Amino acid sequence: MRIKIIKELRSMPKFVYILAALVAFGGAVGLYRLYAGLGTTTHLSKVYPWGIWISFDLSTVALSGGAFTLAALVYVLQMHNLHAAVRPTVLAGLLGYSSVLIILFMDLGRWDRAYHFLIYPNLNSALFEVSWCIALYSTILIYEFSPVLLANSRWKRLIPIIENNTLFPMVIAGYRSPHCTNLRWVRFSS
Repeated sequence: MRIKIIKELRSMPKFVYILAALVAFGGAVGLYRLYAGLGTTTHLSKVYPWGIWISFDLSTVALSGGAFTLAALVYVLQMHNLHAAVRPTVLAGLLGYSSVLIILFMDLGRWDRAYHFLIYPNLNSALFEVSWCIALYSTILIYEFSPVLLANSRWKRLIPIIENNTLFPMVIAGYRSPHCTNLRWVRFSS
């Protein structure tokens, strides 16, 4: 058994080892950021409050948003010829928003208080609005992808309930939620 695993690892392409090394390096840098703080690791200040990685964050959100549009086209507008692309697109959106959650977690000054936006909402904070939106997007994408996750489990009897009763309202909420930057109750201070 052990020899078979070693043979399979040796037969992998070389780029897999390069990717594994990059993941290990990124994980180590992320842990160092959580330990040392944001200012020490990024040299951000009040003069320079944003880093170049914000472009990766914003582009990941833009690329992941296509999952909501495609799901709305298939389930709401009944364009069933696009149905084959729904699951891979929703999976790509879920992976994209998961990476945005990790980026947001790393962007927080006090990462150990990441849950505070749920308990102590600061309606004057732009980060509060971003946190709520990303949490809503991720929840809706997990719900839309849940039939795939439940297919080979003992809870597969829930799939018809999800697909027939509640998927349509969730798809509409998901399509509407990318516009949550238009929340009127958020008051930004100048």
